[in-house]
Amino acid sequence: MKIAPFAIGFPIFFAAMWFAIGTVLGAFSGWYGLMKRYPDRDDEALLRLGSQSGLMGAIPVGMNGILTLTACRSGLRVGIWRMFGPFCRDFFVPWSAIRIERRKSLFWKRAKFWFGGETDYLTIPGHIADRLAQAVPNDWPEARLPLPESRRDALKAMTLEWLLITMFAGLFFTLVPRLASGGAAPEIPIVITFGFPAVFYGVVCAFRYFIRVSR
Repeated sequence: MKIAPFAIGFPIFFAAMWFAIGTVLGAFSGWYGLMKRYPDRDDEALLRLGSQSGLMGAIPVGMNGILTLTACRSGLRVGIWRMFGPFCRDFFVPWSAIRIERRKSLFWKRAKFWFGGETDYLTIPGHIADRLAQAVPNDWPEARLPLPESRRDALKAMTLEWLLITMFAGLFFTLVPRLASGGAAPEIPIVITFGFPAVFYGVVCAFRYFIRVSR
């Protein structure tokens, strides 16, 4: 029985692309420099948060749901799922080397962690930074210890996110088919173009809300 060249070549090509993309992302995000400057060390973990999201690098590299953030007594340990960063080892930044900059937009709150200067940073959701702060109240880098997020604040944030996503998705499904066909496409009822995203993302946001407040 002969094996088609595609059956042999595709796994090799996929593995090569996986390693190449993981290597490039590690370089663009500044991860390799951080793990050399701040090598991991043994320290008591006070809070470990897996499947987190963040932005890293001068050209921000999005890492959605693949980060692990661990608040330890003397610093912050940052890790990544190895399948997305095959050469990215955990790095450990002392609290004394971290400066935090808070940013707030209409819909989201963000915390930007600067690591020892003005080039290397990690941006994470504000409520995740607040949870890390509660684990190390005496060593947290900010002058004022942030309060933990309330259920009301979490509900408000998720509701605003749901409204924003529903609005953009509804406009997309309403306008794009008409523009693409020059107005010849049949008109889709607004109850469908906006209703479907509202229900779908409503379920997603409700699930994320209960996960958020139960941790």
